[in-house]
Amino acid sequence: MNFPCPGYEPIYDYGVIGDCHTAALVSVHGSIDWYCPRRFDAPSAFAAILDRERGGRFLIQPVEGDWASSQRYLPSTNVLETSFTGVHGRARVLDFMPVPSADTLIRTVEGEDGAVDLRCVFDPRFEYGGAPANLTSRPDGLVAEGPGGPLRLWTSVPLAFDGTEARLTIRAGERVVLVLTSAEPPADPDALFESTIDYWTAWSRRCTYQGPYRSAVVRSALALKLLTYEPSGAPVAAPTTSLPERLGGDRNWDYRFTWLRDGSLTAMALQRCGYAEEADAYLTWLTEVLDRAIASERIAIMYAIDGSPVPAERVIERLGGYCDSRPVRVGNGARKQLQLDTFGDVIQAIRTINGTRPLGPKLVNAVRTLANDIAAGWKLPDQGVWEMRVSSRHFTYSKAQLLAALANVLALPELAADQNATTWRTEQRALHDWLDREAYDRTVASFVQSPGQTFMDGSHLRLPALGVFPPGDPRLKSTINATIARLADRDFIHRYISPDGVGGAEGAFVMLSFWYVDSLIWDERVTEARQLFERLLRYSNPLGLYAEEIDPLTYQGLGNFPQAYSHLALINSAYQLLDAPTQRP
Repeated sequence: MNFPCPGYEPIYDYGVIGDCHTAALVSVHGSIDWYCPRRFDAPSAFAAILDRERGGRFLIQPVEGDWASSQRYLPSTNVLETSFTGVHGRARVLDFMPVPSADTLIRTVEGEDGAVDLRCVFDPRFEYGGAPANLTSRPDGLVAEGPGGPLRLWTSVPLAFDGTEARLTIRAGERVVLVLTSAEPPADPDALFESTIDYWTAWSRRCTYQGPYRSAVVRSALALKLLTYEPSGAPVAAPTTSLPERLGGDRNWDYRFTWLRDGSLTAMALQRCGYAEEADAYLTWLTEVLDRAIASERIAIMYAIDGSPVPAERVIERLGGYCDSRPVRVGNGARKQLQLDTFGDVIQAIRTINGTRPLGPKLVNAVRTLANDIAAGWKLPDQGVWEMRVSSRHFTYSKAQLLAALANVLALPELAADQNATTWRTEQRALHDWLDREAYDRTVASFVQSPGQTFMDGSHLRLPALGVFPPGDPRLKSTINATIARLADRDFIHRYISPDGVGGAEGAFVMLSFWYVDSLIWDERVTEARQLFERLLRYSNPLGLYAEEIDPLTYQGLGNFPQAYSHLALINSAYQLLDAPTQRP
């Protein structure tokens, strides 16, 4: 099927590289179309993915028209190889960012067969396309000056740039190294390549999953590690902004921040894979964020990666958007929403990551404060897990998460005998009564999105995993069946079909397909779950990466990419299948 947006690449035609400070998207045709220097949430230097004319790019590709390309990661790494094959020869580009971070992006061009004529376009546009760089030629490359600079492009051989473009011919056995950095170029780029390969392969070996889906689990863990801001330990939801949930639509959001919910789920998934250091780093970040938030009496649902407030949402009018999907947004207007379900995943993460260690004073105070807030505020309506931009509602999933949160609080030795524990238990019973009385609709045989209507919600596929209902509760089974009947499109699940204040359609939510796998396992339909999981593995891009959503008709990725939610859900489902009996009806 031809892609309907001339000048743009399908989202699933990109790979991602990074250094655990920031990331870049590299297309299968050799163009870096998204890159924010120094940190994930900085203004972009290359943003052609959001505007092919004004965004800026760093491209290396053959000049001749008759050539093919493909991508792969070097085994067990985040080093990306893009191969070009034409009638006159074959070449490859190795893209990586050194780790530990050196504030550097390196592209190595290698000739493999014959001779390939390449064009190199270096066209930074700082401040989300608002400030074209002032390029100065040097014997060893270019210097780009501007409000987001300087950026220096160093080349191992002289390239004659005519404005932003140069040509080079690469022959079998030849190599050309191009280094993009805001600092001095490294003395030995080859040594950085070897140390980066060693870093990622050693990190991958530490993954404790040993099962039939190891390659997919390791790739997902590598993606989650790549999305984690190493100085703080906080993972972003995705490294991009405004990739649309529907082509031409306006469901375009900035995901370069840390939602407490997403971050908690990411850290628990990494811990499950054996990465205790990453999980502990997140817990340290979370502890400090909660400590400051409690002191200021304002706990937000999301924070910048350094723990500061998320910027106010604004529109970059000059960018036309991916496939003309406007607006392009930076910052996030949901930063001030109340999303009560967040409490459930945060407290679960604290209990899971901390394990059997005693809670420190800050965490005891944080959990106590959260529990008091739940007890006092669970009757409030909220915007829910899907951040609906409508008036608040009483969401079933939010209330179930609060019930799970109180159960986890009362299971912690430091809090079980707290002076407030009696109140928590009283409100726990009241919450349970509310769910029994208000949230289940017998006319549709399902828990509904919120009382007083009969909308289904994809988040309810996770209700069995929360452990707040009795094992084998028939209401959960009927809810799963009703949810799938209303929201499934073959192997894909939509979040909901109800008013949300945004308008327009969207794709199916990738994470929910994996939650469906988990719910099938809970329902003892393990063979069916395994078959679904194996089909889902085929719906990633060729590199094993997933976006936030997927178009059920074209299988193309939609939304920000790669998405932490999708990859952490894959990891959890793989472990669930590993722990399940091999055969059940």
